[in-house]
Amino acid sequence: INAEYGTRSQKKTENNSTYSKNSMDFATRKSVNWSAVFSTSNIPAHVFQHLVTVYWTLSLMLACAALGTFTHLMLNIGGIMTFIAGLALIICLFVVPPVEEKKIVRLGLLNAFAFLEGVSIGPMIGKVLEIDGGSGIVATALVGTSVIFACFSASALFAARRSYLYLYGLLSSGLSTLLWIGFVNIFVRSSLLVDVSLYLGLLIFIGYVMFDTQLIIEKAIAGNNDFILHALELFLDFVNIFVRLLAILAKNRKSKD
Repeated sequence: INAEYGTRSQKKTENNSTYSKNSMDFATRKSVNWSAVFSTSNIPAHVFQHLVTVYWTLSLMLACAALGTFTHLMLNIGGIMTFIAGLALIICLFVVPPVEEKKIVRLGLLNAFAFLEGVSIGPMIGKVLEIDGGSGIVATALVGTSVIFACFSASALFAARRSYLYLYGLLSSGLSTLLWIGFVNIFVRSSLLVDVSLYLGLLIFIGYVMFDTQLIIEKAIAGNNDFILHALELFLDFVNIFVRLLAILAKNRKSKD
């Protein structure tokens, strides 16, 4: 009995010393290296600077789009004609060569397109504002889109290079499916297909945020520094997410009422 008691006492002493050692290790452990957590070391410095330019250009485009929406709400000018004019500006943007001498012209075309895009979605926003609590729906959609865009952009930036490029086939197939659903629903008029189109489209364009971000990085590494077209790609992703999120929130509010 005494031998067994002695053995248990020895084990207890060893456990206490192990616990004390672990506590000391935890207390003296180094703090989290946040610079390593948020490191983008897999992105070359000149590419990172290119991304900064792209996001500044994107911010300017979003400001122009907001101005365009406000202009529609004041003057009621949005419609099919502004949509067609926006397409014409996109064609001109691709026609003008991406050279330094034409940079100001191309920036003007880009922001003019963003303004007209804002005007074109103005009627949709105007209808949502007519709903009870519509301003809250618009604000929620805008904040939600910004958070989604920021989170998935960061995911693409901090992930290993080219890790999301495999999504191209899946996203292209999904986009084709969306087009076919829209075409079929012209004749069927199904609310179920509308819901499928909204939610599927939301997922697809969230995927495009990650894909386009990494594709822009790879293009910049390869020497393609056309920040204007790169900002355009991200702008279209942002707008498509916003429009679908706004429609989903408005639809849910109507169903509750």
